[in-house]
Amino acid sequence: MKKSKIFSTAIAVLLLFSYLPTDSKNVSLKILQPGSQDVTQLVVLVDDNHASKPHGRNQVYIPIIAYYASINSCIYVNFTDYLGDVQVEVENIVTGEYNLSVIDAFEEMATIPLSGDSGHYVVTFTTPGGTVYYSEFEA
Repeated sequence: MKKSKIFSTAIAVLLLFSYLPTDSKNVSLKILQPGSQDVTQLVVLVDDNHASKPHGRNQVYIPIIAYYASINSCIYVNFTDYLGDVQVEVENIVTGEYNLSVIDAFEEMATIPLSGDSGHYVVTFTTPGGTVYYSEFEA
């Protein structure tokens, strides 16, 4: 079963990467290419208040890969580890739009549809164990 999940996850990630520009540079939160700004890779971080945040030069492993596709106004989420049922909150600070989803991290790829309104979005991922990850992006 684990090999099947790994294979399915790999296929989902490959399909997602087929939408990404091939000769781009990651600048801030956006993957940019002249004439194509349809896909934004979200930089997912551990909340500063989380007790297990490493100090110094240590890096923390983030088991979440997320992208925002402006072409269809959706966030695509892929979990690289099984985290249980993850609560995902998306808020547009400018318009007040709010979306709450609970996603089973066993899913190969989860899709969170948004309104498509422009603004500053904050995405928060909360695991059953209380670990909080977050990201922000402009749309």
